[in-house]
Amino acid sequence: MPLEVYLRGEVWYVRGRVDYDGRSITEYYRESTGALTEQAAREWCAKETDRQRRRHLIGPEADKLTVNDAILAYDATRADIRHGGNSAHYSGGSDHVQMPAFETFRSAEAYYATLAHELTHWTKHKSRLDRDLGRKRWGDEGYAREELVAELGAAFLCADLELTPEPRSDHAAYIQSWLKVLKEDKRAIFTAAAHAQRAADFLHGLQPMIEDEQPRAEEGVAA
Repeated sequence: MPLEVYLRGEVWYVRGRVDYDGRSITEYYRESTGALTEQAAREWCAKETDRQRRRHLIGPEADKLTVNDAILAYDATRADIRHGGNSAHYSGGSDHVQMPAFETFRSAEAYYATLAHELTHWTKHKSRLDRDLGRKRWGDEGYAREELVAELGAAFLCADLELTPEPRSDHAAYIQSWLKVLKEDKRAIFTAAAHAQRAADFLHGLQPMIEDEQPRAEEGVAA
């Protein structure tokens, strides 16, 4: 069962397990949170759940990462991200992102760079940016335009996160269709870049506000 809090004496305790995709990813918890209020105990559970899920997705090095390093994690976007199979794609019909299992990627960077591409597609849904570039079937001009947006969006997001964009096996197949679009429409790259920037801004807008932890200079005192 998910983590839940209970009062024992004057201190709040926690019991249960942290889960991900419907299965437990930790041992059973039965320990003190050290909190004296229920709210503080629930905050402890939320932070521990986030920490363990990040460790599950990224590995032990997740403890060294900042919030910005994991900005594309599913908890931030609230996207429906499912894992399994060997294909990374966005399904518009069910409005979900499908990703291969994390351990099949050669690195955490590769996972998040690929996820950046698919989450850019995710922003096109009518309930978000409602982006329709005219796709009628797989491989047509509208499809190529959307793939160009997703690729640029992933590049923008990776640059923000200081990640190395991941070369995909389907890039070679896309190049000819991208060249055709760019040859026929000289402004296509600018249009795609504008859509990609809106997608990146939308995803950034879903991130929680992070308070500045640096001490502020007192008024009247030069920094």
